[in-house]
Amino acid sequence: MSLFEKIFHRQKPEAISFKAKLDHFQRLLFSNDEALKLMGGLSELLVSGRPFSRGEIYPIFSEVLKNTQEVTEHLSLMCGGKYKTLIGQVDRIKEECDRILAPVPFCPERWDCTETDCDRCEKSRKPSPDTPYSYTVDEITVNHTREVGGKMSRLCEVHNRLNVPIPDGFCLTSRCFEDFFSVGGLYSKIDEAISSIDFNDNAQVQQASRAIQALIIASPIPQIIEKTILDEYDRLAGKHGNILVSVRSSAVGEDDLHHSFAGLHYTALNVSRENLVDACFEVLISKYLPQSLVYRYITGLRDVDMPMSIGCLEMIDSETSGVLFTRDPMGNRDDIIIQAVRGLGTKVVDGSVEAQEFVVERSDTCRILGFKPGNQDSMAAPRTTDGLYEEKLPDELARKPCLNQDQVRRIVQYALRIEQYYDAPQDIEWAVDRNGKVYILQCRPLAVTDAGGSNGASRIPSAEIAADHPVLIDKGECASPGLGSGKVFLLNRFKDLVDFPSGGILVVKKTSPELTRVLHKASGLIADIGNTTGHLAIIARELKIPVLVNTVDATKLLSNGMLVTIDALEKKVYPGSIMGLNGQQDALSATKSIFMKSPMYRIWKDVSQLIIPLNLTDPDSSDFAPDKCRTLHDVTRFAHEHSMIEMFSLYESAEHEDKQAYPLKFPVPLDIYVIDLGNGLNKIEEKKVVTPEEISSEPFLSLIRGMTTPGIRWAGPLPIDFKGFTNLLMSNIVDPGRSERALGSRSYAIISDCYLNFSSRLGYHFSRLDAYASDEINSNYINFDFRGGAADPLRRMRRAKVIARILELSNFSVTLQNDNVLATIRKIPVQAILELLTEIGRLMGAVRNADVTLINDDNVEQFVSAFLSGDPVPALRFTEKRPN
Repeated sequence: MSLFEKIFHRQKPEAISFKAKLDHFQRLLFSNDEALKLMGGLSELLVSGRPFSRGEIYPIFSEVLKNTQEVTEHLSLMCGGKYKTLIGQVDRIKEECDRILAPVPFCPERWDCTETDCDRCEKSRKPSPDTPYSYTVDEITVNHTREVGGKMSRLCEVHNRLNVPIPDGFCLTSRCFEDFFSVGGLYSKIDEAISSIDFNDNAQVQQASRAIQALIIASPIPQIIEKTILDEYDRLAGKHGNILVSVRSSAVGEDDLHHSFAGLHYTALNVSRENLVDACFEVLISKYLPQSLVYRYITGLRDVDMPMSIGCLEMIDSETSGVLFTRDPMGNRDDIIIQAVRGLGTKVVDGSVEAQEFVVERSDTCRILGFKPGNQDSMAAPRTTDGLYEEKLPDELARKPCLNQDQVRRIVQYALRIEQYYDAPQDIEWAVDRNGKVYILQCRPLAVTDAGGSNGASRIPSAEIAADHPVLIDKGECASPGLGSGKVFLLNRFKDLVDFPSGGILVVKKTSPELTRVLHKASGLIADIGNTTGHLAIIARELKIPVLVNTVDATKLLSNGMLVTIDALEKKVYPGSIMGLNGQQDALSATKSIFMKSPMYRIWKDVSQLIIPLNLTDPDSSDFAPDKCRTLHDVTRFAHEHSMIEMFSLYESAEHEDKQAYPLKFPVPLDIYVIDLGNGLNKIEEKKVVTPEEISSEPFLSLIRGMTTPGIRWAGPLPIDFKGFTNLLMSNIVDPGRSERALGSRSYAIISDCYLNFSSRLGYHFSRLDAYASDEINSNYINFDFRGGAADPLRRMRRAKVIARILELSNFSVTLQNDNVLATIRKIPVQAILELLTEIGRLMGAVRNADVTLINDDNVEQFVSAFLSGDPVPALRFTEKRPN
């Protein structure tokens, strides 16, 4: 019969033996300790702010929940089936956590929403089973964002509402591909593939990416999906003839203001009917390319929240293409920026050439204020069948502006119409076909930076730089502002990215979106060639990584391992580290800042509020009850308190089967009773008082040796200040029975020849020691738990820090939460276990009442230092020096 069956299906409380009850008690304590340690780990992870994956944090959550459930089960079995309400509270908390963790891809407010009960929210709706697998561009508006993603819904919206020209085409909905993933159980397999990888290890990311891509490729494509794709193409071809199409990603959440995914997903250009199905699944698979996996990790986006849809648009045979920003992304000017190349616009967005740049006035005339010729020497053009080819540009054409004034005006007018409609700056991709017709290919919100860098500074103050300070590079264009310092990593081959170190300065010949996989680790990026409007520049600005492009010869001027400082806004690179910049710390700080604002962080922060906070602090309050437990920490606190009450009441009854509790007589004024599980005591007469000479339990004898260290003050007060005295006085005024309860309570030692479980109330605090010491090293351990005190919470926390610090210096693994210390050490030799038990005995005496004496943080280190030097009463080191 399972634990739950025993608890819920018994007709009446079953009698339980002392040994069985003790076994449940020990198991409860173990699960309680594990839960608290895991809560501490969860808290540290969230406080650190560093990016984490679901694969890293979900197992912690699962283990906290599992251990908390075990705590409640063992408590109920100890107490004859009581506390069913507590088990119900754990179930309720789990349901709340599950609601928060549920995927929310179809909420119109998406990651900005603060509600957690998505199942009951009227704003959210899941895709209907009637949602078609495809829509034509004429059917789509922004109301279809949840079905076709932001990229396609925004593009079709401006076409259908504003009459902006776009290529004809269709979109495959997220339902189409969600059905594909669900049929093969692919999401669980994908979770498994990425659950344990280190996203800072590029080799691991690549390996996981290949594994996921292989899973998708090996999964058969449902016939209905293939038919949908080809039927939509045939409909399009019926209107325009035997056309070629471009195939582009449009994931839910893609092209968001703060999460652009710029260039991270694959785009297939010039695709025929014969290759269309394969091209669609190539785009789908690109959701799991290394750069996309890393981007979701560092920006805290969950895969399940971003189902993919795909847009298929008629291919435009472009004479000129490019990108337009309706505002300067650096925030330096109010003009419009157009970057253009001849042929297809791939060379602009991937940064492989320095594009022509037009700076255009925001006016009805759209006057061209400035022009840069760029360095394009060839153009990408579509073949008559699938694929592209490179066409060499004549020199006279390469330097000539690829847009005339009328084309600039028409492109800008469309762009300003879109900006006004969405009431936000826009990043727009456009094309002009060989007949001179302008098409808008994409529009997304443009983030305008405040010129802040990765370390929060935009540039190095001139006062920090000597007039004769050497400059390595003083040219180029700022693609993303900020400061960064680190060692140069000169990239010659993409496969060398696996060796890129955290905090390095990445130096490349040409920019590429593939570099995104290590961008979060970089303190800066410097390129010979690149564009300020390209995909990499957009992502660098999101991540606040300084980027300097079009330096011409940075790869020749800088060498591997050279320590440099980049000031992207000033377009300068200096030798050495200036202003004490630390590349690794700056890169980490920037990543933390982004992640702590992410959906992943917010979701787990909300979950942690149902786990970590402790609301049940006073066992004597009427609110200290199962139905008042609002967190898993509350549950463990309640269960621990009542398990102790149960066991102490059991000890204090006359006899338990053949187990008798013997009072211990030794030179310490504590009321300790001993229960022998076997071979812990020498043969003694019935009802006789036990002395240390009659104890054969080595762990208990070692503890007693420490407790009887000469000089320890087990009785009598320590000198305390007025505030400490009033705290002690008020605690007894508020609860008159507290002093009698605390000081008069018995302590119990359950022993065998190799085992010790010592539970005690010493003064106003509680401690529990569980230890095993034998010749079998793998079985040896010590678990020590300490909490409580008579002083105010701050002083109790200082005493807890003292204990934690001393135990850490003895190589214990320590978890510290408020005034609660949990310490563990395992698998060490028997003699080391016994020596540590002696030290713990000495420590228990040294910290008695010490909380009221610790009036400031300096006292903590003073106490630790005195204890380690052998002082039996460390508190006297600083209390005797205080004025009366």
